[in-house]
Amino acid sequence: MESRLGYIDGLKGISAVSVVLEHLLVTIFGISSLSSFRFPVIHNLWDGNFAVSVFIILSAVLTCHGIERHREYLLGYYRYIVLKRYFRLVVPVGTIIIMMYLLNLAGLFYAEEFGAKTGNGWLMNTTETLAHLPGNILCAPLGGCYTILRVGWMLKYVFLGTMWVIILDLLLAGKNWKSKLFLLTICTYIAWKCDFYYINVVAGYALYSAAPNLYGMSAWKKRGVSIAVISVFCFSDFIFFGDEWNMVRAICLVTISCTVPWMQILLSMKQLRWLGSISMNIYLLHLLVIYMVTCRLADMLPMTYFNVLMMFVVTVLLTIVIAQLYSFYVERKLVLLTDKILEKLQ
Repeated sequence: MESRLGYIDGLKGISAVSVVLEHLLVTIFGISSLSSFRFPVIHNLWDGNFAVSVFIILSAVLTCHGIERHREYLLGYYRYIVLKRYFRLVVPVGTIIIMMYLLNLAGLFYAEEFGAKTGNGWLMNTTETLAHLPGNILCAPLGGCYTILRVGWMLKYVFLGTMWVIILDLLLAGKNWKSKLFLLTICTYIAWKCDFYYINVVAGYALYSAAPNLYGMSAWKKRGVSIAVISVFCFSDFIFFGDEWNMVRAICLVTISCTVPWMQILLSMKQLRWLGSISMNIYLLHLLVIYMVTCRLADMLPMTYFNVLMMFVVTVLLTIVIAQLYSFYVERKLVLLTDKILEKLQ
């Protein structure tokens, strides 16, 4: 079994850039601009909420992949995977929170000043207090780092989603498909009542479990499933709005990515796999670029089409460069530190 799923990396990379694009729109034009830029189907390229749903589904798929690779010594691996997921989040995210806190303390952020000038409330309250810093770092995997790293809310679905996958695997491993479908229906309802974002986790588990059966279908059946899923994705975007339907379309996209061979080939391109390998750091670090660079550019330059396009390009490229440098020079050392912590806890 492959240690990594290449097409998953490619889709993660594209999703990370989508989040950056939405936050650029919100920074430059205000949060009300999201409705103005909602063009059916196409808007998913810069819809951050849609991209987050994709992230959560992919995280569940990758957790399933890791469990499957270690099934022979599963109970010990369950404990290890929970601890690993926690510390692999808390150590690098904590480092980024501290870095952003120090940069803000040094006066390098311009988000609140630009937010006050333009009346953009989304840019306000980016200041972190020292008293709350340790708690926000330790609670980062639970989404508790809103103040300065407001994109941290997604992390709880990554970490707690791991718990959901483990529970689902304990309930469903070895069951026939009728039993699985019945239990997955119950789990979907429970997820909906708790927090509908957890439906993404159930969907990720279901897609991973169903993938071998989907691969084994005849070519015409695969085409039929693909056409049905693409139709739901496209037509629903003209009729249904809201975060819940973003989640449905995200499930459709991942379904297509997991089952259509040419999509897997496309998403497994070397460049997209590389982008996927730094996608989490793109997600976590892009606000640092927006607060320090984009807000200043938006304040200094007139809002012409050329200047807006230039701000988009500069922000995305600078975020990717910083994410790559962070991955190469910082994250590698943090991974070693995390592994040492895990060794002590075994």
